[in-house]
Amino acid sequence: MRGILITVYSVLGAPVLKLGYCGTKYLTWTYCVSPELAVKAINSGQVKRLEGARYDEDGTLVDFQIELAQREHNADKADGVMIISDFARGGFNAVLGCGYSSVTVDAATYGRASKTLMLGFSSTSPKLSNKELYSHFVRLCTPDSAQAAVMTDVLAANDWHQFAFLSTGDAYAQGLADHVAQLENDRPELRLKGTYETIEAFADTSSKDVRHGQWRPAVQRLVESGAKIWLICAAAEVTSQVYE
Repeated sequence: MRGILITVYSVLGAPVLKLGYCGTKYLTWTYCVSPELAVKAINSGQVKRLEGARYDEDGTLVDFQIELAQREHNADKADGVMIISDFARGGFNAVLGCGYSSVTVDAATYGRASKTLMLGFSSTSPKLSNKELYSHFVRLCTPDSAQAAVMTDVLAANDWHQFAFLSTGDAYAQGLADHVAQLENDRPELRLKGTYETIEAFADTSSKDVRHGQWRPAVQRLVESGAKIWLICAAAEVTSQVYE
């Protein structure tokens, strides 16, 4: 079984709210996702206090304490489902995750069957908005469709009608590019004209496409398009190399 179960904070004598975290080290490092620090801050009253909750004179939450367990799915769908299953059997109240939409979609399907509440902090696939299929999934960030609408509105509002869109081949980046392209077609009044390129580089920075600079032809084609406004949807490591 992949992953290690780690309980990072609990206090005896108070009811415990058990939270699971299903993600990857990449998400933690890149997006500064630090559930351990968040749980410690809530339990100790270091952040805005919970409305209606009781705290002692030292500012410690006394009505209940939050206990956190973390597991890594390694961007593997089967791992994601297995982790949600383990949390469900372990009596966890809710799960934060699973980060990537491609993993979350399958995990949330199991979450519905097992009645496991899932809180999606970075899963942006519009599919997850279907409450009939994913009744126990709660989105904490906007879906790709909303992000694409904002992007196209900003382009049109600033008269940036010609633009370039460079994306990596992962589900999130490609989905966002597809939504922008769809809006370009569906809203001719915006007079947008995009040039799209995809590079097969993923969050894993060891990707040979990144190491060997195989993204350069795609970037050159975007340069030759004449677009002065570029939308780039890629990991920071990839984006920095493109700029260089």
